[in-house]
Amino acid sequence: LAVSDRQIFRTALDTRPPSISNITIESSVRGSGAEAKGQAIVSWTTDEPATSQVAYAEGSSATVFNNRTGEETQLTTEHIVVISNLPTSKVYSIQPLSYDNARNEVKGEVQTEIIGRASENVLTVILNSLQRIFGL
Repeated sequence: LAVSDRQIFRTALDTRPPSISNITIESSVRGSGAEAKGQAIVSWTTDEPATSQVAYAEGSSATVFNNRTGEETQLTTEHIVVISNLPTSKVYSIQPLSYDNARNEVKGEVQTEIIGRASENVLTVILNSLQRIFGL
């Protein structure tokens, strides 16, 4: 039986995609009434420097993501992407995406997020209250 010393070498090609972990999503509603828009802030980490992008679609079990944010090409291990101008009172499937320097792609686990209902503006609240009080 012959055993050699342990040898460590690196290949010139990077064929392993980064690994995504710690995915968090925070949603909020900006504005009120008919002009209100939803926003989702998606953050995650990768085990090697990579780009940042998010794919998203309406619905809780989307398999086709017809929307994507622009790709942030700066390579980093901590990622934050904001999705703006989303219609309120809807459910979205959201998936973080990253590419390493060799363009190996990784898709994070699909998360479901609800963009809440927009609050009514002050004038609408007052008018509705008056209608209830006076039976108009």
